[in-house]
Amino acid sequence: MVRRESSVVVFSGGGTGGHFYPALALARELAALRSDTRPYFIGSRRGVEAGVLPDCGLDYALVEVEGLDRRRPWNNAMVMQSLLGSVLDNASRVRGGAAAPSVRRAGFVAEH
Repeated sequence: MVRRESSVVVFSGGGTGGHFYPALALARELAALRSDTRPYFIGSRRGVEAGVLPDCGLDYALVEVEGLDRRRPWNNAMVMQSLLGSVLDNASRVRGGAAAPSVRRAGFVAEH
């Protein structure tokens, strides 16, 4: 029997149920079909996913991220700093499985 290395499939985005719940259903089905696949969610601390993921039994990280402020562009320096910190933090968390695709659903987290 050949043992496969575990694959991590990253799901990102959310904010609203219309974006998050289809991704959650896909992650659950994928995990049921492929025991060697580990879904990993990256979502916003302010989105619907923040209230749902803790009870789902899936690996996840909630990040502090927000959209760019088009009316006050000088505020965007903090957004970029927050984004960089979230990217670096989650890159280290996702390592540990073979490279796999990501599933992005709309929202600020998916775009970054």
